[in-house]
Amino acid sequence: MPPSPATWVLRGLLVSLGYALIGVLALRLALPPSYATPLYPSSGLALAALLCWGWRMLPAVVLGSFAANVLLAMERGQPSLLGPALIGLGAGLQAWAGAWAVQRLCGAPRQDLSLTEPRDLALFYALGAGLSCLISPSIGAAALWFSGAATLAQLPSTWGHWWVGDTLGVLIGAPITLTLIGQPRATWAPRRVSVALPMLAATLLIVLATSQVIDWETQGQRQAFERDALAASNALEVALQEPLQALAANQLLFSLHPNLTRRDFERGTVARMAAGSRLLALGWAARVGTSELAAFEQAARREGLGDFRVHERQRPGDLSPPIDEDRLAIRLIEPLQRNAGAPGVNIRAVPQARPALEHAARTGLPAATAGFGLSQDSGDSTGVVLYQAVYAGEPADEALRQQALRGMVFATLRPDQLLDTVMRASAPYLAFCLVDTDPHTARPLLAGKPGCAAQTLPRLSRVHKLQFSGRAWELRAWAAGPMPSHDGMGSLLFAVVGLISTALLGALLLTVTGRARRIADLVTERTAELRREVQERERAAEALHASEERFRNIFEHAAVGLVFTDLRGVPQQVNPYFCRLVGYSSAELMQRSSIAITHPDDRAEDLRLGRSLLRGEIDSYRRDKRYITKSGQIVQVRALVSMQRDARGEPFRLVGVVEDVTDQLRLRELERARGTAEAANQAKNEFLSRISHELRTPLNAILGYTQLLELGGETQLGEQQRGWLAQSRAAGWHLLELINETLDWSRIETGALKLELAPQALQPLLASSWSMLEADAAGRGIAYSVALAADAQQVYADATRLKQVFTNLLSNAIKYNHPQGQVRVSSQALGNGRVEITVTDTGLGLSEAQQAQLFQPFNRLGRELGQAEGTGIGLVICKRLVEAMQGSLTVRSAAGQGASFVVELPGAAP
Repeated sequence: MPPSPATWVLRGLLVSLGYALIGVLALRLALPPSYATPLYPSSGLALAALLCWGWRMLPAVVLGSFAANVLLAMERGQPSLLGPALIGLGAGLQAWAGAWAVQRLCGAPRQDLSLTEPRDLALFYALGAGLSCLISPSIGAAALWFSGAATLAQLPSTWGHWWVGDTLGVLIGAPITLTLIGQPRATWAPRRVSVALPMLAATLLIVLATSQVIDWETQGQRQAFERDALAASNALEVALQEPLQALAANQLLFSLHPNLTRRDFERGTVARMAAGSRLLALGWAARVGTSELAAFEQAARREGLGDFRVHERQRPGDLSPPIDEDRLAIRLIEPLQRNAGAPGVNIRAVPQARPALEHAARTGLPAATAGFGLSQDSGDSTGVVLYQAVYAGEPADEALRQQALRGMVFATLRPDQLLDTVMRASAPYLAFCLVDTDPHTARPLLAGKPGCAAQTLPRLSRVHKLQFSGRAWELRAWAAGPMPSHDGMGSLLFAVVGLISTALLGALLLTVTGRARRIADLVTERTAELRREVQERERAAEALHASEERFRNIFEHAAVGLVFTDLRGVPQQVNPYFCRLVGYSSAELMQRSSIAITHPDDRAEDLRLGRSLLRGEIDSYRRDKRYITKSGQIVQVRALVSMQRDARGEPFRLVGVVEDVTDQLRLRELERARGTAEAANQAKNEFLSRISHELRTPLNAILGYTQLLELGGETQLGEQQRGWLAQSRAAGWHLLELINETLDWSRIETGALKLELAPQALQPLLASSWSMLEADAAGRGIAYSVALAADAQQVYADATRLKQVFTNLLSNAIKYNHPQGQVRVSSQALGNGRVEITVTDTGLGLSEAQQAQLFQPFNRLGRELGQAEGTGIGLVICKRLVEAMQGSLTVRSAAGQGASFVVELPGAAP
């Protein structure tokens, strides 16, 4: 009887909901910006549904795929329906093609898809998974590109990930689904426990592990992005110093030479305006009263500016200053050819310049304008001008500054050109947007693609706030493309290897269960033949003998255990394989029931299943269980138990097929442990390589250029700037020290630390260590004293590493001490030829709980929020270094009573 329309609708709803739910969960494994996941079981569900229930399930597959991809697109801020619709059509076409190929080319009708033969299983995997799964990736990747969700460069990677995910989804999802809806039920229903459950468990473990690996890769991606974005922000801040330096130099120039000629100004600025400069113009705007205009214009014309006149720009929005207001007219500007329209312009008439001019005149500090269209440019580009006032004399207050104002030096720049210089030196996947955050500015976007100031920033983004001459700017950076070395291949390979292993496990289980089913059928068939031959014994004695011989040959040489029992479970006949498996002879087994050699924890389930078998509720059952051998060992087996009935249909006896799976389980555990260890080791090596190259190399360059700037001479840098450089240098050395500590810890952990042990005098090492910390100690008023015993002056150690230990202990004694405290170092000889050096402070001390956690890596004992800086691994490194030199490091302390760190090392003769 065919299913009713209501049944078809219910099946369609189940397929659609199942596809969408499983698809949404599987797409969680996709690492953005990729859309593909290493496992997509929904493709296996779709193929199984069409194989078992026919083409009527095709709309349900399309709808389920559409729903899953719409949800993903909305989550990623791309609410498009075209892409999900095309992807849904591709998923449906792929499922239909796979089902057609399996049914036509494998010769498997809908009601007899057993997959018990290796050949059938191989063709099912090749046609239903490998070949048919080329369809959905091809259509889906093209749909993503067509809808704008993926770039052309991302298509090969997306297609490959997609194909792998769909293929593995069929290899894993289709067998599991077939155990629920596959036909014939006698073949598939028993496989729910023997096939579906192990595959589900293995897949879940791989998915959880892959999720963790993806989390690690996401963290690494975030760290790499933050590093690149911060480098770009620092580069922009450095670039912004060029116009400020030029402005300061010109202010000094016009303060010393009020009547500077155009030729002298050109010679003075030619170096700053050379090729590679980010400045559009440097100039001087003189303050000119109404009565001085004619003489001012005549003087400019005498210097070669034949048509020079003081005037206002004629651009929309420009101001019309009062007639009696003094002008600030551009008198000198370089390069003149590039800025030919600027001489004579009254900059007080520019609305964006006026607030900056007033601020610069009032404070004497540099002031930047909001972004506006420059006089030099005819297009719609945005420029910014920096102004700094030049006074007659040195006025002391605001009122006097307004009266003493002689004019303004200015520097003109284009933020888009400045940002373009930074972008060319930055990582290629980064995109930038420079924004003026003043709510009243007419042009908030200073540089970047149109519309970027209002766009929502993606997950990988960073906003760096800048204070530039009175203006509040933001440099917004985000990842606009795939990041090099963070493309998710690590998690993909990890997932693919694990999932392929799971698919192979499924293939093995399907083969084994099919084999066990065939063996059970064969045993049943042969037993029936034997029973018929016994009934015809008088008439066919010779034929009966031949049949018995064939049966015994199978029985004796089968590669699995075969057991025939009565209805109480007492063995009647066992083959040699089963005797070897449990260690009992055939006679011994016939004196006890099968429950007696079953593990106590498995007996209740055996009894329950046996009763169900006798009542006719089930035809057979398959389960994993444990036997206790004669020697007391535990053997893991997979048992298939079925009922034999006589000619009248009454229960006759039980038949058991037993297979030893101990080695399979042990091998699976070993392979999983090896994969986990290899992945962890690879992640550690990649981390160490990245931190060594990406942090130390640029940091050394920063410190080097900082020192070069400090050696540049007093005429180049002011006192405030030297203070800034000193702070930068100190911060850089501190960061380099933290990196070195981390790398030292890594070398110690990997056994790569090399020591040169030799006799070392303590006094010079302590003096050298204290000399590096003496300034810090003096700043806090810390007193220092050394008292070395005469017979404890020298130890056997590595000089560099022992100095590192002393420096760390003394630094901690200063950092965690009270102001005006004391640091004491003493030594004494021990009776066993060893020397004890003690560093004691009068600081905060340590409680017993803190002492218990003192030598744990990266644990700062709750002092992370204090003023003392550190990583929390210094003491751990010291302890490991001392132990590597055949010594020990211990602590004696009490809360509020200071601490004493005791270093014990082998003594050395003077």
